[in-house]
Amino acid sequence: ARSGNNGHSWYNLLFWGVYGLPQNKEANLSSIRLYDLLKNLTKMNFNELKELYEDGKSGLSLYSFNKYVKTGEKPVYIGINDGTHRIILAKVLGINYVTSKKVYVYEYNPEKHRIYEDLILILEKLQSFLKTSKAFKLSDDGEFLKINAKTFTYMGVLFEDINPYTFNKNAYEYIEHIEILNKYYSILKEIEEDYNKQINIYKYIPKKILNFMSLAHKDIYLEEIEDYKNNLLKKVKILKALDE
Repeated sequence: ARSGNNGHSWYNLLFWGVYGLPQNKEANLSSIRLYDLLKNLTKMNFNELKELYEDGKSGLSLYSFNKYVKTGEKPVYIGINDGTHRIILAKVLGINYVTSKKVYVYEYNPEKHRIYEDLILILEKLQSFLKTSKAFKLSDDGEFLKINAKTFTYMGVLFEDINPYTFNKNAYEYIEHIEILNKYYSILKEIEEDYNKQINIYKYIPKKILNFMSLAHKDIYLEEIEDYKNNLLKKVKILKALDE
């Protein structure tokens, strides 16, 4: 496997290296570089090429790999620097192995994996909830919950890109974050259910009064919603009534 070519077989990469990369495909590939390597077949015999790959002293050795280790499974190696074309030629020639200058080993950690799955699960639950919620929406930047088109409130980043390196380094710090997100989800869902089953009496109040009420009503931050659920429900009703 080669970083940048995930999902492509070495045979397809060879075929595209010779005949060109299809417009609907993306790969780390260059026909010129592949041809330069294939020229070696005209200069030396198979054993000579094989030795160049395996002794690690020539340009045919690979720079570095990530090695992923999981108990009971065969290790997985992924090239993380240059080497796509050399790997293709090695497969064509039937080379048994290639020599790498560096190997970075990553061992499977079931506890970190569980934390990661818990994080993904609550993020998916929150995103799914906000897609169908009548009371709340998420701002485009993911930093605010929106109640209506004009009002952004309840500051706090709910969703953020999960960098694998950062997560792996700080996995156990996400445990508290997951607990907080689960709390938000539970409370927001409770408010949503109350909003859906109650009649919104605020829609019968004149808009000018509603505007004043919405401005006077205190903003509630995500960190506070556990203590201010009723206030938040009231604000949702006021702001929704303004939209009607």
